[in-house]
Amino acid sequence: MVIRLSSLGDIILTEYAAELLHQNDYTVDWLVSEKFFWLLDSNPKIKALVFDRSLPRKFRRWIRFFWDLSQHSPYSYIIDYQNTPRTFLAKIIFKIGQLFTKRSTKWLTLSKPRLSRFLYIALKRLLPNPLRPKAYSDRAIELLVKNGLIDAQLNPPKDLRAVQSKDQDLKIGIIPSSAWPAKEWPCEQYAALIDSLIQVGREVSVFGMKGSTNFDKLINRFEKAAAVSFISTHSRKDLEQALLQCEVVVGGDTGLLHVAERLGINVVMIYGPTTKSFGFGLRRSESVAIEADVWCSPCSKDGSFCFRFDHKYACMKGISKQRVLSAVESKTSKVP
Repeated sequence: MVIRLSSLGDIILTEYAAELLHQNDYTVDWLVSEKFFWLLDSNPKIKALVFDRSLPRKFRRWIRFFWDLSQHSPYSYIIDYQNTPRTFLAKIIFKIGQLFTKRSTKWLTLSKPRLSRFLYIALKRLLPNPLRPKAYSDRAIELLVKNGLIDAQLNPPKDLRAVQSKDQDLKIGIIPSSAWPAKEWPCEQYAALIDSLIQVGREVSVFGMKGSTNFDKLINRFEKAAAVSFISTHSRKDLEQALLQCEVVVGGDTGLLHVAERLGINVVMIYGPTTKSFGFGLRRSESVAIEADVWCSPCSKDGSFCFRFDHKYACMKGISKQRVLSAVESKTSKVP
């Protein structure tokens, strides 16, 4: 059983490792929160188990779940990719419970690169590459290899468009929102980018969830524009079908761009308070990372607090539309 309750990007990046387990003849159950169940429910290689954190007495139910599991565990391994105090407590309860049974389930936990991330924030790009955090998806796989569960290495994501009919008028995808507002490129910049793309005859698909500030603002701005469509779905299949109609997908450091990369789509990812070197960067060599050129970046894993006294969030605000547009142009066959 894999434990990774959230978040969207982390689930997508560890999905690689779970699929490798399936390829090596393991049956894979995945404990996920109700909010992100839709990401896994259509994956035939994984059975998603929902822990509903919206229901009352969730702490008591969490303890009870792992106590009951310890008494009747069908698993040879529990793989904790979440690694939080909550899952540490679950491990203690589970191990205590197994003392009263003859069952033996090995609990594996993926460590977090706190020291290397702290050093990178402190030293920025002066930190030598060997001391920087490793890619999260690679560390997830290394945990399995180290413990003898698999001996295979991850193959590059397959370009699903290769088996689709070639569309000469593929769209440009825009993902303007993030769970962390500080990781969002300003809405007016996205609007200017969309205007530039429309002017040269490109169609644009904007992806997001209603209620997200940037997404809602772009709906208000472009809802009457025939060249702009808006995609809001909690269906993985529907999301992937819409993404497959895009030649390039543009957005901030957010999980939906990792979904696009898994489909083999080139991505332009805009980093501000974070960096690709935190271990959550792009996987495809054809994708483009645009990073802020300010002294204070990166400052944290989510940018929730900007300590600048002037020019708050200058990291994202300082990235120009032209810089992003140029990156899009470099990855499109129909150059604006």
